[in-house]
Amino acid sequence: MATAPASARNAFRADLLLAQAAARAGVVSSTANRRDKGWANWSEFCSQLQVDPSLTEVDDPVEILMVYAHRVRTGQCSRSGRPVKRDSVDTELRYVGQTLALLGTADPRYDQSTNKLDYRLSSMLRGYKLADPAPSRVKPIPIPVLVRATMETAASTPLMKSCGDMICIALYYLCRPGEYALSSDSALSTPFRFMDVDLYIGQRQLDLATATEAEFNAATYAVLTFTLQKNTVPGEKIGHGRSGHPYFCPVLAVVRRLLHLRQNAAPREAALHSWYTRRNRHDLRVRSVTTLLRKAVAEHGQAFGLKPSDVEARSLRSSGAMALLCARVDTNLIQLVGRWRSDAMFRYLHVQAAPLTSRLAPQMFHFGNFSLAAPLPPAAAAVVATS
Repeated sequence: MATAPASARNAFRADLLLAQAAARAGVVSSTANRRDKGWANWSEFCSQLQVDPSLTEVDDPVEILMVYAHRVRTGQCSRSGRPVKRDSVDTELRYVGQTLALLGTADPRYDQSTNKLDYRLSSMLRGYKLADPAPSRVKPIPIPVLVRATMETAASTPLMKSCGDMICIALYYLCRPGEYALSSDSALSTPFRFMDVDLYIGQRQLDLATATEAEFNAATYAVLTFTLQKNTVPGEKIGHGRSGHPYFCPVLAVVRRLLHLRQNAAPREAALHSWYTRRNRHDLRVRSVTTLLRKAVAEHGQAFGLKPSDVEARSLRSSGAMALLCARVDTNLIQLVGRWRSDAMFRYLHVQAAPLTSRLAPQMFHFGNFSLAAPLPPAAAAVVATS
């Protein structure tokens, strides 16, 4: 570029800035911001050692990364100032590597000859994982508890009605919190909207602008179209028929939200979770869902081995997946409905659920009567070898 005309260099720099902005846009803003803070943290660590953060002049950059990882682990370099778990250390190292990769420098975490994480770093992270306490995961909520929670909102305030309906929708469609309520992190809030819904009576699709209330209530199938939601193909549709329950039903919950929005002249872009008072729009927030769920568990969860601190809004996704698993639905179908692109879904499924394991012992007992083929005698083996 040094020999290129000034106009060409300026055009190149301008396009490079646009290309870098596009690369940054490929990551949700909250993640990009966390990565920027991670890089600032790394740069401060390097300045204390008087080392260039790019590590281009360091003979063995992995040694620097290992010391940084240790100090993040112990809290000396963690942003909270407290000791952190293995995953947090791995994340901070990843922010360093990704930032350097965006700058056109080789990611120093990797052995360039094998393109795998350097053995020293992988061993270090593995040791941290072994030393960490067992992860505290949110627990799924049994359907009877959720039915009671939503039924109790039926004659309540518009906020509680919205909360009950969205709990029902979140369970059946295996939604993430930001898909059915407003998250504190705006980048994670990608709610379903009025315009993302299709309703059917049998094979007939309803016109949501002109259909009568009776037609809405007669709907037999509700489809949600995924547009902005995470980890899915734009335009992908997932539908449900009626559950058989007169209230706790995905179709009826969607119908109730649509009717509420339409009665309040909400625009097509309005979020399904929105609720109105005197035509003033309000958003259902994730914390309201968590509050209602914990209240329901406090009142009805003890019989199911649950306490309020076990659950939060994220529990609904695992609750839906667990219900499908207990129904012996194929895990590939669960993965498809939940839009999981990997085996991450198995973190949501708790094998201690009694319906999953109560029949295993007799099955193991009755089907464990097997024999292993004995090795052939030498003479027979010789015949086989020569035949």
